[in-house]
Amino acid sequence: MKKNLAIHGLRGLSALMVIIFHIHEMAVNGGFFEKKNENIIFHYIDNFGLIGVNLFFMISGFLIVSSLEKHRDIKAFFVNRLIRIYPVFLVLHIIIFLIGPLIHYEWLGDTTGRSYLLNFLSNFFMLPGLFPLPIAQKNAWSLSYELFFYILSATFFVTCVYQRKQIYKRISVIVLTIICLIVMFLHPRFVFFAIGTLVYYSYRYFKTIYIYRSIYALNGIIIMGILLTIYSNKGGAFFLSSILSAVLFYLIVIQEGILAKLLNNKVLLYFGTISYSFYLIHPFVMFPLKVIFSSGKIEFLNGSQYLYIFLFGILSLIFSTLAAYLSYRIIEQWLTNKIKRVLDSYKSRKNTFASFDDEKIIK
Repeated sequence: MKKNLAIHGLRGLSALMVIIFHIHEMAVNGGFFEKKNENIIFHYIDNFGLIGVNLFFMISGFLIVSSLEKHRDIKAFFVNRLIRIYPVFLVLHIIIFLIGPLIHYEWLGDTTGRSYLLNFLSNFFMLPGLFPLPIAQKNAWSLSYELFFYILSATFFVTCVYQRKQIYKRISVIVLTIICLIVMFLHPRFVFFAIGTLVYYSYRYFKTIYIYRSIYALNGIIIMGILLTIYSNKGGAFFLSSILSAVLFYLIVIQEGILAKLLNNKVLLYFGTISYSFYLIHPFVMFPLKVIFSSGKIEFLNGSQYLYIFLFGILSLIFSTLAAYLSYRIIEQWLTNKIKRVLDSYKSRKNTFASFDDEKIIK
């Protein structure tokens, strides 16, 4: 499948929505900004973070299934996924477990011995999120969902493609479907992975018969506005939000309308490129900034909370972007390519030895 620039731009938009939410949240928690619930702007900002992560989940649902169908190699799929998500995560994981106890960062300041080791391992395996365990990297809860979705998708794929006996295939699909329903009941936002998957198959079917009309040009922007207004994680509002999210994502996937065009701009495409590092690193960058702004020692701002949050937001965005760029170049590109070359070299030597052994058998 040709690279979909609208989806790539959507990654960038989602990452920016999450950081805007965290700028507001950290400013409130830091005590240098007072939240005003009656202000509709802050209602939208609160929903930025929720919807931003949901968009990431839908993108994963769409692309992961596409990748499985394209490559049809489970081993290569898992190797590529782990190489994709673990290098950046692992560097941050080690940093926070080394420095966290020293600076008394949240619960890490009180953990010692056995509990330290258990929490180190549980976070290493990305268990917090799906399970009620202490989490070190606040944003990594979503990686727990991601990893489980990889496992579930791969299991579905193996069952449907490689299981020969129909009775076993049907039983397996029923069991896996029940597991999915249980997970969505316990963690409702997991439904957005399912939405991404459904949009992928819908797109494959409808793209040959769907006719775009200019009257639909504003639909994506209108639906995004409605989502930001009504979104909730509970009840009927969540059901309606899920339906609207599916329609919104489909409009982006087909790359039609004004919103899809806006997602193709260079800024959002750039943030789409560094979005993974940006998503994981920005809380690390913002934490020391929050400490500085909470100290009340920035006197030149004359005590204006709006100037405080504006400057805090600008600095958070600048330094997070710089840190994400360095992480992307050094870890996601250089280190990841190194790992891939090592694995390819190992695979090549293994194949050489296998061929040599076959020749000896023949002789």
